[in-house]
Amino acid sequence: MNKMTKVFYGIVGFGVAGFYLLNSAICVSRMKYGYRAFTAGEWATSSILTLLVAIILTWWTFIILMKK
Repeated sequence: MNKMTKVFYGIVGFGVAGFYLLNSAICVSRMKYGYRAFTAGEWATSSILTLLVAIILTWWTFIILMKK
């Protein structure tokens, strides 16, 4: 594996982990302030959406890095 591939996988890992943590934080804060908690369906949907956003942002970052 070359250096760029390792960088790419590192960004993917941190991006996905960060978005999942953000998702969890939103869920916890909703419960804390008296809103109803996410149902399983909402949790799954938001997880899939955050995963997609992470993949798209990672891909753009990778393209920008490759152009330099």
